[in-house]
Amino acid sequence: MGEPASDFVVLLVGGASGSGKTSLGQPLARRLGVNLTEVDDIQIALEAATTERDLPLLHFWRNHLDEYSTWSDDRRVAHHIRICREVFQPVMRAIIADHLAT
Repeated sequence: MGEPASDFVVLLVGGASGSGKTSLGQPLARRLGVNLTEVDDIQIALEAATTERDLPLLHFWRNHLDEYSTWSDDRRVAHHIRICREVFQPVMRAIIADHLAT
């Protein structure tokens, strides 16, 4: 483990798919001696802990792939932005708040 980070409690690394977030995040976390949590892991946990009835937005594209595949790119992007706002934003806020409280 590297030296613990003292200048921040939560570090968010963002970017498009394939931009290198994991390639940067893993060695950075090791160097700073901090834990790394990826949004993909949170999505997997949410999908496992909920049903389509609980979170229809989150489960839609997996359970209705035939319909989803007919959507325009604009409609798909709008759908994923809505998932981020309505599902991931409150989850990430809760995770960050928990880290800030400890």
